Amino acid sequence: MPLDAWIYAIAAAALFGLSLNLAQIGLRYMPVALGSMISIPTAAALFWASSPWTADFSGWRNDAALLFAATGLFYPALVTILTFEATRFLGPNVTAAMGNLARAVAVGAGVLWLGEALGLQQFAGVAVLVAGVTMMTTNRNWGDTTWPLWALSLP
Repeated sequence: MPLDAWIYAIAAAALFGLSLNLAQIGLRYMPVALGSMISIPTAAALFWASSPWTADFSGWRNDAALLFAATGLFYPALVTILTFEATRFLGPNVTAAMGNLARAVAVGAGVLWLGEALGLQQFAGVAVLVAGVTMMTTNRNWGDTTWPLWALSLP
C-alpha cells in the first residue's frame, strides 16, 4: 500500500478521534439534535467552499449524484446523530471502538453485494477487530453510571 494511503488513513483516524472528543465536550452544553443541525451543515458548507479546488466536475453523472445524495441520508446525516447519541451515552472511547465495527459490516456487504472474496488474512483481520472491540466494550462504564446494553447499537 502506498505511503500516502497510510498517511491519509492515520490522519482520518486522528481527526475522527478528535471529533468524538470535541463532540463529547459540546454535548455537555447542547442536545444531540441541535449539535447535529450545526455539525452537518458546517461540513456541507466546507465541502462546497473547497469544491473549486478539490472537485473535478468534468466526470459529473446524474445517476451517480443521486446515489451519493441517497448515501447522504445515512452518512453523514443519520450517522452523525447516532454517533453523537452514542458519545453522549458511552463516551468517546467506546463509541470509537464500536464505530470500528463499520469496517466489518462493509466487508460483509462487499462479500454479499460486490462478490469480493475474503482470504485467510482478511478473515483473521476482521476476527481480531471484532474481538478487540468486544474486549474494549465489556465491563465499561461512563462517568458515574453504567450505560444500557442497547446503547452499543448506536455507533
